[in-house]
Amino acid sequence: MKNSYQEHIKRLAKLNHRHQRGKNYINGMLIRHLYPAEKATQLSGWDDVSFILNDYRVNVAWIHPRQDYLDHLQSEASKRVAHLSPIGDIFNKSTANYVKVGQSRKKVVSHTMSFTKESELWSKAYDLALQEVSETTQYCATPFIRKEWLANGYFVNLCAPIEVRSIHDLTILVSLVKRLLKRETTLEQEFPHYTYTKEQWVAEESSLNKMPKSQC
Repeated sequence: MKNSYQEHIKRLAKLNHRHQRGKNYINGMLIRHLYPAEKATQLSGWDDVSFILNDYRVNVAWIHPRQDYLDHLQSEASKRVAHLSPIGDIFNKSTANYVKVGQSRKKVVSHTMSFTKESELWSKAYDLALQEVSETTQYCATPFIRKEWLANGYFVNLCAPIEVRSIHDLTILVSLVKRLLKRETTLEQEFPHYTYTKEQWVAEESSLNKMPKSQC
């Protein structure tokens, strides 16, 4: 029996695609980032891209297992210092920045943060916790794919051990996702028994320190 809600979301996704055909697709892809030549040999962590499959668009959020590993380290470190979190204090003592809307109204567009002694203590504690987690964790990152229908298309969250540092690499990523969605292959077939562990993390750590936080 079909899920009526899911069928409704699928219809919205396909309708959204019909109304968004003016988007600038290059080689069948909606590319959102730049790929500078000087970063062509750096390790990559994440990217996102959209493409059209049948009569709907597929939105892909890709991460390398090293990024999944880093996300785990940061999440565990944050949990260890959650009781010291200065977030509420930062916003309470921040200065709102406004822009004028119309003749007499203003709206908040950002905040200028005022970092306090508490926030500095949290930052130091977080750095220490991150170092401790990095040294003791036994986490293993493995490839995964998660899929769901959203009102603006089909969303694919993919973790796979490939490098995406150029438009050519992005094409390879899109090809992989298409074959996965068409059930022409599986992650186990593509990357049999793959795991990313502390050994790889330690080996890559010096390069990871140079990895760009954004590819925009």
